[in-house]
Amino acid sequence: MESTEFQSNITVDPTLSPTKPLVTDQLGPTPGGTINCKVNIPCHFPVYTTGDATGTLPNVTEGPTSPDINVILNATVADNSTGLPGFTYLTPVTTISAVPGHKQLCVNIGKNLNVTDSACFHVIFTDNTTISTSPSSPKTTGIPGHTSSKTKFVFPTPPDGTVFPCSQTIRGCSFLVYPQPGNASGDCPEVSSTHQGVYVFKSSPGQCVNEVLILPQLAPQHICLQAGFGETRCFNISSVNTLGPALCQNVSCNSPHGACLADPSLGSTQCVCQDQFSLPSCLAADQDPKLLQPSVTNQIGPTPGATISCMVDIPCHFPVYTQGDLNGKLPHVTDGPRSPDINVTLDPTVAENFTALPGFTFLTPVTVSSAVPGQKQLCVNVGDQQAINDSACFHVNFFDNATATPTPNSQFANASGNNGSFLVPTPPDGSTLPCSNYDSGCHFLVYPSPDNTTGNCSEVSSLSKGVFVFPNSSDPGNRCVKEVLVLPHLAPLKICVQAGGGEIRCYKVPLIGVPGQTLCQNVPCNSPNGACLADPLQGTTQCVCEENFLLPTCLPIKEEPINVPTFGKRCECPTV
Repeated sequence: MESTEFQSNITVDPTLSPTKPLVTDQLGPTPGGTINCKVNIPCHFPVYTTGDATGTLPNVTEGPTSPDINVILNATVADNSTGLPGFTYLTPVTTISAVPGHKQLCVNIGKNLNVTDSACFHVIFTDNTTISTSPSSPKTTGIPGHTSSKTKFVFPTPPDGTVFPCSQTIRGCSFLVYPQPGNASGDCPEVSSTHQGVYVFKSSPGQCVNEVLILPQLAPQHICLQAGFGETRCFNISSVNTLGPALCQNVSCNSPHGACLADPSLGSTQCVCQDQFSLPSCLAADQDPKLLQPSVTNQIGPTPGATISCMVDIPCHFPVYTQGDLNGKLPHVTDGPRSPDINVTLDPTVAENFTALPGFTFLTPVTVSSAVPGQKQLCVNVGDQQAINDSACFHVNFFDNATATPTPNSQFANASGNNGSFLVPTPPDGSTLPCSNYDSGCHFLVYPSPDNTTGNCSEVSSLSKGVFVFPNSSDPGNRCVKEVLVLPHLAPLKICVQAGGGEIRCYKVPLIGVPGQTLCQNVPCNSPNGACLADPLQGTTQCVCEENFLLPTCLPIKEEPINVPTFGKRCECPTV
């Protein structure tokens, strides 16, 4: 294959530096592009943004999204590989779904807590029973006379079959590909194309990144690129009059509760709305009152009704995740009703900025201990300084050497490596994390220790089918955090994850019909003197009461008046 590779990056028409973070329309896939993915397989693609005039890192968060897909946003980093003016940034996006079909995915771009722009994409998930209309790459057989280097394109190269809208202008459109060295030299492999109107520019020194320029007046609609003599990826180039950002420029979708999704090939737009906001323009629908006040979140485990596994006389740590009000105010998390023979300490509540969940998510690490084995109950109250708005209750099982203990992970006893471990507040080994989402799965966070050699965050790997660990690093607080997704229709009941080559923690993730929060929704427990504890596996609830309040609904104990016998004599009290 003849290479079409050039010495320098493209020259882009200079523009004024933006005054606020925005999505860029100069690197594809641009908003309105179509990402082609396979069900049950993590699918990666890049989102490129520009910073403000000072070069401040933009804040990229999950925006409105179809309900049956999972989205993880990796850390935003500066992308210095292009010749674009100003400051360009890359946010790698990972998405996965168990349900085939056409989905919508949006990210919000902003500064601090202010959303200044959005980027929405079409995402098409296909499986073996669906027919994809997107291009597919031919099987790579190598070139006669050459030895294949087995090179490939790596994350975050756009997936094979992606559709790039491309403006019919003289400057064309550009996107980046990331080839991985596959030979002994470790040099960046050559990326090549034989198509007219497709130009590949050489990688910048020290980076295996190639910029690809498409001139739609010359290029075919279907173009392919090859990494060395290895992997080939093909893309559709959709020649359009107006790109997505321009189509959405004056469309109101009530940001940040909605975002504009363009279809550049049709020249049309639509709004994508968060829950509780309605089409066509994402105005507020009948809102759940809890969205207006601090509450426990059901999007990260352990969720209410989960079972925490602990050992007697040893401090046991687990996380409680909450969401703030619509203003992002820090929720007030306090000790609630609990079993009398346990001790509970709540660490300060902090913002959990690692997740891509919409809104404001907060973490409260909980430490519990007991000298008495058996099943206990533990609740925390969530609210603001004036009132308690919600509660989260958990089962806590304390084991000792004389009682049944969680099954040891002996099959992994010979694991070797850098002796990575999990740190507080990773859920304890042996805990049960109920999951009610059959298709979209359930999430929890683990906190691995830094690698002993490099100081970087230890890799966390899945040891179970249907369990995906997203490739993220440290959060803004310099903690090492990984998000784990469990798809219960693929995963076994017991799943395991490993930190580096060291510690392994295993959890039971049973599929349930109704989550604990829903079971407790209308159960009266006389808050704050009582709180509802669900058993999602059984579909039942019970109240946990403070001292001097009685089951079943935690009403106060009434003191009966004492009748003093008078033996027939009238008792008269002195008058004042």
